[in-house]
Amino acid sequence: MNCNYGEVIQWDGSNLTHGNKINTTGKARVSVDFRVMKYTNYKPSEQGSINTKTKFQIGGYYKTI
Repeated sequence: MNCNYGEVIQWDGSNLTHGNKINTTGKARVSVDFRVMKYTNYKPSEQGSINTKTKFQIGGYYKTI
C-alpha cells in the first residue's frame, strides 16, 4: 500500500497475513502501529509476528494503559 504526504491508511492488519519489504527507494519510510480494544475482548494467543515472533499477548505486542 502506498499513501501520499498527509494521508493515512487504515486496514485490518491483525486479521490479514502481512509483512514488510526491504525499503530500496532511498527515502525514509515511517510506519505507526497501534491497536485499541476493550480488555474484555482480548484473547491471548501463542501466535507471533512473522518477522520478530513477538507473541500477540500483553507484554509482547500488547500493553494495557
